[in-house]
Amino acid sequence: MKSRLITIALLISLAFNIGFIIMFAYCSMRKPPKFMPPPPPKQKNERMQKITKNEEILHLKKENIELRKSFFAELATPEPDMEKIAELQIELEKSQLALEHKVLQHFITIRGDLDDEEAAKFFNRFQNMYSEKNKKNLQNKRSPLNTDSKQP
Repeated sequence: MKSRLITIALLISLAFNIGFIIMFAYCSMRKPPKFMPPPPPKQKNERMQKITKNEEILHLKKENIELRKSFFAELATPEPDMEKIAELQIELEKSQLALEHKVLQHFITIRGDLDDEEAAKFFNRFQNMYSEKNKKNLQNKRSPLNTDSKQP
């Protein structure tokens, strides 16, 4: 009885081993599937690139980022200089205000260069950011600064 069980177990093991060998041989001999290359990235036409790129705005963004780095670096020091932090805060607020002013001014300027369809497509992206669905998502996010949400 024992020898019969051992023979059956060995035959099952042999079948699995042969199956693995056949599968390995099949997979190694088969040519890999030919996939289509990914589509090229969507190219903006020259006009839209000109509209969305503004060197003055890029400069203001870089300046704003550097001020933020300085502000947070000073806050991270063991003994922060509160006068320097206050000065950096004022500079950062001015920089942020200048950046927002320039961006909004740029939007007004480029609106004259767009036809109605392009303007709808371009500006609806921003309008959708403030939809009711997104407002609910923002309200539901937990933030240490959000005192309205229920904290566990």
